[in-house]
Amino acid sequence: MKRSEATVAPGLVEAILFQRDLYLYWRLARLVGGLPLTTRGLVSRPLVRRLRAELAAAPQQGDPGEVDDLRLFFLRRLLERLGLLRRVAEEQRGRRTDGATDTVDANAGAAATSVKARLLAADEREMARYLAHPLAERLRICARLWMAGGWWPDSPGAAELPTPLAPAPPRIAIARRQLIESLLALTPGDLTSAPENGHPRAGALHIRSRGAHQRRGAATASHSSSQRSTGRVNILAEDETQRAALLGPLTWMGFVALADGNPADETRRVGLPLAALRRQPTPVAQAQAQAEVGDDEEVAALVEQHGRIVAQANLTLIAYPPLTAPALHTLDSCAERDALDQTARYRLTRTALVAARNNQQWQTADVVARLEGLTGTTLPTNVRITLGDWERHVERLRLTPNVTIVTVEDAAILDALLADRATAAWVERRLAPTIVLLTHDALPHARRWLLKHGRLPASVRHDT
Repeated sequence: MKRSEATVAPGLVEAILFQRDLYLYWRLARLVGGLPLTTRGLVSRPLVRRLRAELAAAPQQGDPGEVDDLRLFFLRRLLERLGLLRRVAEEQRGRRTDGATDTVDANAGAAATSVKARLLAADEREMARYLAHPLAERLRICARLWMAGGWWPDSPGAAELPTPLAPAPPRIAIARRQLIESLLALTPGDLTSAPENGHPRAGALHIRSRGAHQRRGAATASHSSSQRSTGRVNILAEDETQRAALLGPLTWMGFVALADGNPADETRRVGLPLAALRRQPTPVAQAQAQAEVGDDEEVAALVEQHGRIVAQANLTLIAYPPLTAPALHTLDSCAERDALDQTARYRLTRTALVAARNNQQWQTADVVARLEGLTGTTLPTNVRITLGDWERHVERLRLTPNVTIVTVEDAAILDALLADRATAAWVERRLAPTIVLLTHDALPHARRWLLKHGRLPASVRHDT
């Protein structure tokens, strides 16, 4: 089988979508200047609605809050653990409901303030550094942070949220590791199901040592009377952890997938090979390993391939699904987004080109190379010419801090100053007939020269 016809690994679509939503969540937090948190430490409902619309989340009844959409909540908590969202405390004075600001008596002591928190998006370079990793490495980072971290509890709404750096309790860490080891024994496509009512259903993963089985039996015996009296079966802590993992993070990240596409069914199909949790080789070593694979061998590579991207002569770009995080980040860095639904539509503008120069240090040649890498073809000739014209116009503007400018009323004064080779060395550039830009430390010499020629200079300092 040819490498170009490599089979798509099960769960790859979910993994690409998860990484895309991580990026879109971070980008929206950056565009709005941060996500304010409520007193419970949750994102407000209006922003949750906007986040769900940005991520095209599945519709839910009513007006769900953040903890009602656990996948969206998991994205936010994972971004915090990755350092791409940072919680910052802020103080805001109380405001009256009629719009007027409350006055504070200076003799009454400290002003009444309410301390709140806001989630600020990290610098764009940090997101670019994260997206520079191949897909398998990003999956490994996310999965290992979840396995060892206590920032994502099995029941997110049960208690106060732990800090992003909180380690997982030993019981939860062991249960998660046992589940991962059990999944490693299966092949992609095998069926499994989450534990139910303290007992695994047919095909469920449930590997424990003898001591764990004894503890399980003791726990079952101790709770048997209460179960008979209440008519309910209590789920064990280990089962609860594995159930939450299979139905939550492992499904969202693509390591297991829905068996029949029905979210209500708890049966799962093993998705991506969990070997992705191990550190991946460098791109060079990976390319060498792929070169050694025969054409007749079946390759199930974790390739993050974006859909078709078209650059049109009217300076518009259209990206078709699948939309990947690296492709969207490149387009957002050098173009202005018009819409994002089934497809992503962008426009190339001078403002976006200036932003790419300032934020990414991309020249026009870099933008052209990256866009041609996305489209797989050369850009239209008029697009390349327009981008070059914009760059030349931008380069004409220079902002130089801490400069000294001399302005005179008569251009003949500057003509005399520039006529002398010794005094002309003080001038860096003549900006206008009556304005010159002096070199560094040339101001005292220019003042003495003006006084010598009967001109009384006046110095004005402008602080920006």
